[in-house]
Amino acid sequence: MKNEITNKEHIEFLRSLVRNGEVRLVSYKQLLETAYKEKQPEFFKSHLRELKNIEDSLLKSYRKELEYENQGLNPPYCYK
Repeated sequence: MKNEITNKEHIEFLRSLVRNGEVRLVSYKQLLETAYKEKQPEFFKSHLRELKNIEDSLLKSYRKELEYENQGLNPPYCYK
């Protein structure tokens, strides 16, 4: 049995990463909004901002890789 994944499986995996990333990003934004409304400590708000920014960055890279996969191209990191 091969341990290789097919292109279709890889695209489905990337789609799930994008979906889950979008859910987490919305969740971080809501938590951050609540933290400001409830006047939480600055370190907590700073941590939430950092998590939101990391998630946003990951989501952009997942979307870009999914775009390349849908077009049948290799992602740019393959050429570095």
